[in-house]
Amino acid sequence: MNKIVGLVITDSNSSTFKSKKPVESHSILGQSVLQWAGSALAEVTGEVQSIHCDDIDRVRDLIGNSENFIINWGDQPLILAETFRHLLEKHTSEGNDTTAIISCNGKASVYVFKSKSFQDHLNELGIQSFSKFNIAQIFQSFQNKNKISSEDKTQFIVVDDRVALSTAMGEIKSVILKKVMLSGVTVMDASSTFIDAGAVIGEDTVIMPNTIIEGNTVVGEGSIIGPNSRIVNCRIGNNVEVANSVAYDSSIGDATHVGPFAYLRPGSNVGKNVKIGDFVEIKKSVIGDRTKISHLTYVGDAEVGSNVNIGCGVVFVNYDGKNKNKTIVGDNSFIGCNVNLVSPVVVKNDAYVAAGSTITEEVPENSLAIARQRQTVKQDWVTKKDLKRK
Repeated sequence: MNKIVGLVITDSNSSTFKSKKPVESHSILGQSVLQWAGSALAEVTGEVQSIHCDDIDRVRDLIGNSENFIINWGDQPLILAETFRHLLEKHTSEGNDTTAIISCNGKASVYVFKSKSFQDHLNELGIQSFSKFNIAQIFQSFQNKNKISSEDKTQFIVVDDRVALSTAMGEIKSVILKKVMLSGVTVMDASSTFIDAGAVIGEDTVIMPNTIIEGNTVVGEGSIIGPNSRIVNCRIGNNVEVANSVAYDSSIGDATHVGPFAYLRPGSNVGKNVKIGDFVEIKKSVIGDRTKISHLTYVGDAEVGSNVNIGCGVVFVNYDGKNKNKTIVGDNSFIGCNVNLVSPVVVKNDAYVAAGSTITEEVPENSLAIARQRQTVKQDWVTKKDLKRK
């Protein structure tokens, strides 16, 4: 027999939340409200099941082999594990059939019931739904019960509107940032920094103001992230700087500098000691170690080798109107300013491409490709046309 079962009961009919989605599905720093409601309870019960309030048969099945079960509600994301432990200890030490902690305003509540006694009362009362009202009715029907009032306005927040959601987010954010800072990370401005629960950040990294780190992002040691940056599900190495930039589902190697105003789209794999400069966009591409892409460049569906220099205004022309095609640039190559590399195309190792060229054919190793019209100078043309500016 399982001694204790944890249940999180959902009832997605909040008239005050004003959303087409259930309250419990809304996100707070990387987890849903429902996940937060269950995470602390799981520390006490070992496992938590989320159940809709109308699914009585499933509740009967889950608690059938247990001695006691604890109920939290899917819109209460802030109840601490120590509160659930206190509730359970009080319940077992007093030998109660049921014990509850109820907030002073009566809106928030957590319960523990003896499973067999609960089943008996359920049958007697003919309850058909585990709404908050009905659970309160079941609780009141017991003789051997204990009701504990709580004045804790932090834990006992019910997310029943957007204001409460914001309040809950603020509380959870404070807990996450405190944990991050105690692990050796400097957060320059906690008020403008948001870090998801799943993120891992190494020692001596500095998070600058107005920075959002989301998902399962991993940041190494000694890096500087921000200001004004958003990082989503990325792996970032040691001693990296990401300034005023956005990165999704990408990896960035050690000692690489990204930004300002760079955009790493999903599938970008940037090597070590790389420079990704201002107004550079990388999409689904591999960038080799020590490569420099300093300004105003789009690199899409490409494989760029190591120690490559890509000049200002280069475009990897990867889309032909129907298909995305790949461009390969070999090691130690040099791509001049305002070059179009029309994929599929290959620039071999140690090759140079002259500024202003549009490359549609392979550039051999150790060669220089020039693909532009020769300059024509017409002497005295301005005078003859009477176009001299006064």
